Amino acid sequence: MKNLRYFVPKPNQMTMNKKLLTVALSLTVIPSVLLAQKSATEHTIRANEAVKTELNFNDRQDYEDANRGFIASIDGNAVLDKEGKVSYSVEEWDFLKSNTPQTANPSLWRQSQLNRINGLFEVIPDKLYQVRGFDIANMTFIRSDNGWIIIDVTTTDAAAKAGYDLIKKHVADHLYKA
Repeated sequence: MKNLRYFVPKPNQMTMNKKLLTVALSLTVIPSVLLAQKSATEHTIRANEAVKTELNFNDRQDYEDANRGFIASIDGNAVLDKEGKVSYSVEEWDFLKSNTPQTANPSLWRQSQLNRINGLFEVIPDKLYQVRGFDIANMTFIRSDNGWIIIDVTTTDAAAKAGYDLIKKHVADHLYKA
């Protein structure tokens, strides 16, 4: 047991190890971030311009469909967990409000803009509702004679609570079955 003391790093070694780890991570992360911000190549620009000619980007029907039935969204810019920490930030997706950059496929950018739309939506009047954009999953509420039937309750407790709070506040506070 006496030899175990040699495996415990001394305080100065721990500080040095942290510094080395920080430098190593910086050398790994910083270049990848800088690479991700490079300008589009000529090939990418031509390919993305071709997509613009193949699809009708003036047709806004997808946006109308995605917004149909909108009732309300969360107060604030983020879904918070029970400790008050951000579980999902809605505003982090605001960059999608801008025009398509040359580095992005215009069709994928448009799809991302549609996925950015969030809140509580009425899909079938007085029967079926969805909460979208607080998670990678949608949350669906079906009104039944016995309360809400909830399908796909999202991937986090915070998003599920935010969705349930919206339906209680803006539609009805029923019992639920998940």
